[in-house]
Amino acid sequence: FKGTVLDNILYGQNEKKREDVEKLIIKLNLEPYISRLPKGLDSEIIQNNNGISGGQAQVIAFIRAIISNKDIIILDEPISNVDAETRNIILSILKEGNFDGILIIISHFTEGMEFINKTIEIGKKTVII
Repeated sequence: FKGTVLDNILYGQNEKKREDVEKLIIKLNLEPYISRLPKGLDSEIIQNNNGISGGQAQVIAFIRAIISNKDIIILDEPISNVDAETRNIILSILKEGNFDGILIIISHFTEGMEFINKTIEIGKKTVII
């Protein structure tokens, strides 16, 4: 939505502050990625993610999901529509498991996701567990 990158990350997070986001970005090794934005966390996002790339929007949504500290996090296609660098960043974070709780990943792209401990494949009217 319209606002800064920080506003978008903290959306719905009443108890989280800028310092919490900065600490998480350091923990996830995303400092170089965020620093590429014109004003870092203070970069403006125009309506409908104009002003940032699709990959940057994915990373912002990803940080928002992790900082929410929910018991269950569902990531729907977290590495689709991103470049190779962004895909590697997200996969690295997922592999390291820098968050608690249950992580559910919905994805057509499974390369690099060998770290997942349980896979459910859904095909034509079948579910493979």
